[in-house]
Amino acid sequence: MNKSSGGIGCLGFLALAVVLGFVMEHWIWFAIGAVIIVGIIIYVVSRPETDEQKQAKAERATEIQHLKQCDLTTLAVTTTDVLLKRNEFEYYRANNVDWSEPRTHTTRVNYSGMTSSVKIMKGLYWKQGSIKPTSQKVTQNELIHTGTLILTNKRLILLQSDGSVAQITLGTIANLVPYTNGLDIMKTRGKNVALRGSLDGEAAGVVLTRLITDDYAAKKTATATPATVTSGPKIITSVTEETASTPHEPLTAQVLFDNMAKASTLDCQLNEKERFFEFSLKDVVLANIQTTYSQDCDAYADFLSEIQELRQSILENAATIDEDLPGQGYGVRAFFDPGFNTLFAQVRQGHFDYYAPDDPQFPNAAKSPADLTEQLDDQPKVATNNYDELRQLKGLLDDGIISQTEFDAKKKQLLNL
Repeated sequence: MNKSSGGIGCLGFLALAVVLGFVMEHWIWFAIGAVIIVGIIIYVVSRPETDEQKQAKAERATEIQHLKQCDLTTLAVTTTDVLLKRNEFEYYRANNVDWSEPRTHTTRVNYSGMTSSVKIMKGLYWKQGSIKPTSQKVTQNELIHTGTLILTNKRLILLQSDGSVAQITLGTIANLVPYTNGLDIMKTRGKNVALRGSLDGEAAGVVLTRLITDDYAAKKTATATPATVTSGPKIITSVTEETASTPHEPLTAQVLFDNMAKASTLDCQLNEKERFFEFSLKDVVLANIQTTYSQDCDAYADFLSEIQELRQSILENAATIDEDLPGQGYGVRAFFDPGFNTLFAQVRQGHFDYYAPDDPQFPNAAKSPADLTEQLDDQPKVATNNYDELRQLKGLLDDGIISQTEFDAKKKQLLNL
């Protein structure tokens, strides 16, 4: 018996005819119902605002306008919740804020498509279909941290209940999108961040934008005063001149290290002899990486992709140290082990001396600080001013003042080739 696979069948046609007949007989009632529904929608949409709604809307506009035009330094206060840097002040705070970031997960699919097996003869089968294992990657925002959002003139900070801190330096923020209850932060490097929760996204966005653009001066048209906030996220609206202008004591490496150690959940130490801030990574285990490398190439590739965020974090910490201890030559070392023996990365003066995933022998072999020091000592030293002289020579070559042969000879001399 043949069955139609693409039609609705006789019973389907019969049911459709009954419905159409009913609608045609009682169409007037359907029309009246539709008119009533449309009328209700129009009334709700066009209903005039109440006096309370108008007042709340006006107060909100006044508050946002004040934030856009006020002298931003009047919002600055010091805080004891988190250790601020030299000349760093708090400008905005909101409690119960969720920090989410995009995360990519790889799911193994061991069956893809229909398969069949046809016996041709004893011991011989013809197989059709695909059973090749595949992987599917899904990227979605996941909750990473929850805590108190603090905006300063140097950082966006999320202070968690255990005292640990997640932060974004203002210089790495490329753009931001405010929402009623949150902010989306687009960064120049690293993963973007979504902030949600008990957060006035519009007010926080105004303050953060002015901090990023160094827009602290008051606008001449700013005459309104901000609405008082009695609960939820608060904008600090006053600070004495004495507090705002109190000079900081000179920052030493030990004081900076103590501050970073209190804010970090990692084991760390200050290596004064070699002038390094050293951290031991908890979640990056060399033995696990070696096992993944030997057994699952796709998972290892995912690891190399996800580890870029850690790489960027190390660079940002090194930049912070250079900023707070200018000219003192301190760097950052990250280690795989709590004994501070096996290097993951070493950064000094804004660039990597060593980054394990870039090592051709990684992950089967890793370097100790002594190994790296020996390797760096063996490399030819080139003075910085030699590069400047080389650039001048290139200009002379482009102008036709010296020949290519003369340029190449001088280049070899300057670079010790």
